Amino acid sequence: MNVGKNQMKEKKPLAISELSQYYFYNCEKLIRLISDKGNSNKDNGRSNKDKGNSNKLKYKNNGEIKNYKMAIKKRGLDFELKVINELIKKGKDVINCNDDIMIHDLKNAKNDQIFYQMKFDVPDEFYDEMKMDNIKLGAFVPDFIEVKERDYGKKEIIIYDAKASKSTHTSHQFQVASYALLLEFIVKKISGLSISNTGGIFLPSSQSNTPFQLEKFRLDFFLPEVKKFFRNKLPEIINAKTSTWHYNSRCRTCDFVNVCRKDAIGSISMTPYLSLVKAEDLKTFISDRKSGNDDVDIEDVVEVIKELDIRSDNFSSSEKDVNRRIKHIVKYDKRLKSSPYLKAKETNQAQFIKIPTANFPRKTDHNLIITMSLDYSLSRPFAWGICLYCTISGRFIKGHRHTVSISKDKYSLKSFIELMNIFVTKLEESFKYLQENKSRACVFVYSDQEKKVIQDALLEIISMDESNISGEIQQKATSCLFNLFEDSSLLATQNNVTESSTKFPNISKEWKEWRDFPRLIILEHAISENIAIHVPGFYRFIDIWNQLVKPTLKDEYNFKDIEDIELENIFALWVSGRLDPKLNIINKLHSLRTNFVNATLRAYYKLLENSTNYISSILIFTPPIFTLTKFKEFKHNYLGKLCFFKQFEAITECNQNKYDRIRDFMQGEAVYGSKLKFEEFCNSETARFTLLSNNGKELESSLYKSFILVEDNSEAVLKAIQFSDMKYRADYSKSPLLLVDIFKVDDSDLQKKIYLKGTFSTNLKKEIKYRLYKRYYDYNLDRVMDTLTTMDKRNEHESVFMNLLKDPNKWALTEEVEQFKKIKLQMSPSQEEISKKILERRLQIVWGPPQFGPILQATYPTFSLNHFLIFGSILQCLMRKENGNVIHEENLILREGQKHNFGPLTNEKLNSFFQMIYGKDYKISSLKETKLLPSLLFEDPDSRIKRILSPDSAIILVKLMARNKGLRNNPRTLEDKFLQTEVEVVEKIYISINNVEETKKPSLLVVTPSHRQRIAIQLKLKRYPNINLQIIDTTEKMQGKETDIVIACFGFYNLDKTSKKEFVFKINRWNVATSRARSKVIIITTDKMLDPEDIEISINKKMREGRAFLNMIENWVQNNDNNIGEKRKRENIGIIKWTISGDEKKQRND
Repeated sequence: MNVGKNQMKEKKPLAISELSQYYFYNCEKLIRLISDKGNSNKDNGRSNKDKGNSNKLKYKNNGEIKNYKMAIKKRGLDFELKVINELIKKGKDVINCNDDIMIHDLKNAKNDQIFYQMKFDVPDEFYDEMKMDNIKLGAFVPDFIEVKERDYGKKEIIIYDAKASKSTHTSHQFQVASYALLLEFIVKKISGLSISNTGGIFLPSSQSNTPFQLEKFRLDFFLPEVKKFFRNKLPEIINAKTSTWHYNSRCRTCDFVNVCRKDAIGSISMTPYLSLVKAEDLKTFISDRKSGNDDVDIEDVVEVIKELDIRSDNFSSSEKDVNRRIKHIVKYDKRLKSSPYLKAKETNQAQFIKIPTANFPRKTDHNLIITMSLDYSLSRPFAWGICLYCTISGRFIKGHRHTVSISKDKYSLKSFIELMNIFVTKLEESFKYLQENKSRACVFVYSDQEKKVIQDALLEIISMDESNISGEIQQKATSCLFNLFEDSSLLATQNNVTESSTKFPNISKEWKEWRDFPRLIILEHAISENIAIHVPGFYRFIDIWNQLVKPTLKDEYNFKDIEDIELENIFALWVSGRLDPKLNIINKLHSLRTNFVNATLRAYYKLLENSTNYISSILIFTPPIFTLTKFKEFKHNYLGKLCFFKQFEAITECNQNKYDRIRDFMQGEAVYGSKLKFEEFCNSETARFTLLSNNGKELESSLYKSFILVEDNSEAVLKAIQFSDMKYRADYSKSPLLLVDIFKVDDSDLQKKIYLKGTFSTNLKKEIKYRLYKRYYDYNLDRVMDTLTTMDKRNEHESVFMNLLKDPNKWALTEEVEQFKKIKLQMSPSQEEISKKILERRLQIVWGPPQFGPILQATYPTFSLNHFLIFGSILQCLMRKENGNVIHEENLILREGQKHNFGPLTNEKLNSFFQMIYGKDYKISSLKETKLLPSLLFEDPDSRIKRILSPDSAIILVKLMARNKGLRNNPRTLEDKFLQTEVEVVEKIYISINNVEETKKPSLLVVTPSHRQRIAIQLKLKRYPNINLQIIDTTEKMQGKETDIVIACFGFYNLDKTSKKEFVFKINRWNVATSRARSKVIIITTDKMLDPEDIEISINKKMREGRAFLNMIENWVQNNDNNIGEKRKRENIGIIKWTISGDEKKQRND
């Protein structure tokens, strides 16, 4: 959608804190709205920060809280006060600034002095540098500025911001980096004063002994984005005739949510819960098929859907991919040849979408519904409701309906504990009722927020100091947490004392039932996935009532004041403090909310029954009979956590493998699995198939019957979904499905052949199509669990292994050999001798075998700085600081005076680059003859190859370029051309090195992040003799390797998929790829990689840092040839522009 210029009013000075919201909401319209003077005085709880209000703590005491946004603001102000008081308590000299404090006072400040709320005006030089003519920024006020004395009397200032948030967001870092950029223009006029390259965010701490924790980050990883924002993005947004925007569920917390909801009516936002990526795909698809430059609206969607099946048989492979994606976005119904959203538009009634799901129950006996309201000022609940409903009657079970609340004027820590005490007591009673009645039941909350509030409140009770709470309440809270939740947050329930006992859910005794189906379900997720309602962005209760519950259930319910039970409205009523306690209004609203959630559930099932006769093909699973979670006691805290995490990791991986089958079942075709056609049996155990599609996945020889083979139809795929991977993880002899291995893959034919090995008891039919899905298997899981359990039973608090877990630094300095002599090891004499020799060395960190792949991607809880990291790499688990704290990822920056020896033996030039990354004290390793031989300069007739292999530059960027505009307009064709050129560049380098005499020939490593690249390069280089060449398809397999030359192939052009962007811009991948070279790194890349026009990359921390790393490489290459003559320097010898193959224009050797 677009915002026209005629809609924009006079612009006001922009606050940095307001501009930072762009990186939270990813919305251009937001910038235009906050720059509109007509919106500047809205009473919406928006922060007054950066408006010159240096006495804002007075506002905190006098301001009246009217809504949840104002409460959040108050929480932020209260947190700043806590930070100040704690800093003073620790002996810091904190100066509360006023108008008399000026920038020059920083020059005269003492070491470690901290200035709070110092106000600055934006200097004119900033506007000149950024070329911002008609945009003005308001005065900016960093929360904290710390002064540090450096060498030779110089001073450095460090900028911190305080955020009452669970974690650091990109928007927070944008603020700090923006302050640093603006202050740079001010302090450069002051001799001896500079800005630190490190910034920080004060966050609330989960530890009782301190109210905050400081998270630091590198500013040079963020400053390029900030400069680009002010120089390019902000002027483009403000001055453009129109601004693109999209209204969806992320907008519900925005100040302008109601303004944009009205504007979104009739737009493609009438497909609710549509992500930005999917919205952009849909807009592009429609725009390519309509004339004119008008906005894309819902009527355009209607026209496009009519044409989705036309000529579908004649589509190319890429066209079919696009067609499939658009059908998935609009939830295209094959039978109706339309979208349920359009049907909802026509009827103004909810429509069932009929997407198969594995996360919503087909049938239950009881539904336990929980509601909980949050005090946004204190981040604690003030009211809750619990109600157990019988599914058949739809009525609540007597004795299992409860609502409790605390009045605003009586809220305290004691009242919060009592509120939660009643909550866990009543919840346990309902759990016991479900178990006694052998009920197939699920627990429902409506929103993500309620789930998080319940989880956080239980964790706070569990981790509370024992002097404030009884052990009985904590035990009940632990039981409720373990029975409700099944994620990694359970790891945070225990303390960090090694010797203390602990308990965790005993998953290994419940492998069959555990996590096959979730116990707690967020109803809004289920509704957004399978219910189409004709409203923009997201569903409110009033929308669900009017279009789903009321028309489906007719006169069964009458919810008059439905808007009152929205969580933000309950809070607004509660926080007003004007309620009569005798009326129990808050309790009644929570009772009404549980009733409405129950009515919504009943309407969901009723609408499904009216829509299809095949309910079992939509709702795949029925929940198991409810049983209280069994616990396993551990004497050692860390061993208990390790044991639970190992089980949790196994189940997570199992579910990830199963998800491909579920997605294919939803799509109705093989998209995520491999599609095969049976040809013939080679022998009784081996069969040959033709590979029809595999979604770009790598297929290699396998062991342990690691694949499932089923026919290519929905019934067979459903059986694959219902197959218990966990049950047959180690013993597959009684598997109900055919399990096979890949024997070999034959690429020689145009149609790839794949040979499968297995016990083919079923009769494979010739020409019949099949699907191949990866399954979860693990032969060592039970052995690992038994070993950890046995170690725990020994109760050896001073054993070698426990000492290693408790303090790896101390363990590394002890006499390890003497300790191991006390242990009777079942080793041969030679094995024992080898082990002793190894243990005579200091502690070594060894990465796991590459075939096990990377660590699982998951969101883990935030722990204290001294908490044992059991889900990082082995490096993170074992390496500690001298004070025993874990070395978190954010801390991996070298400080002054540190000497470290990392990575391979790099030469001096490469080492200088890593000094820029890690600090000037990054220690160079001694290495002879690390420069490439000058003779290589004269061995190749292509001047570009001479420059690439020149010893004058340790890092070379080969930029693939397309000069043909016609090619640039076809990204899919262009991607193929870039790959072809990338292969040619590698081949030319390969040939040139191969011509060097054998004794001087350098070793070569080619990094190809994607399987497609690796195959293309391997096929091209097959005809050449091997020259100590390695081709690696992932950086995960590069650990521990090093060669003279590394070629990193990142010549990507089409970065339309989020997963692809996350893959190629991950900083860990770039760091490993560049640090494996001893002499030279050659990076093949594109302008799309070096300067991507994509805010998603800026918002994602890992992607942003990866892009910053690549930009630092480019800047280093451009600026590192100071020792070379001016003529050579003007040529930019480190950057080679290479026009892609097939370009019409003449190739230039520049």
